[in-house]
Amino acid sequence: MATKVPNRIENDEQYNEVLARIVKGAETIDHPLTTPERREKLMPLYDSLVEVARKYRTGGAAAFDIPVENKDKDNAPTEPEQAPETPPKAKPDLSGWLD
Repeated sequence: MATKVPNRIENDEQYNEVLARIVKGAETIDHPLTTPERREKLMPLYDSLVEVARKYRTGGAAAFDIPVENKDKDNAPTEPEQAPETPPKAKPDLSGWLD
């Protein structure tokens, strides 16, 4: 019987188990004898495993918490400071070299 996709990964041991399932699923999906119907059935399971693993790896358990809608406005990106404009350098007069 297939194991359900966990809602969240709590530790590295669970993460490694999910990674093993991802690899096994990828091998099954890419196997030449896997029918298109079976592949279509397996893809949502595979995608959900990858998403759970990605959330754990990129944000730990905090990535599973409800996202905060009101972000701190003090941390908003600001316009980069522009360097003071420098006047263009005067071009040397090279008209004399043709004479």
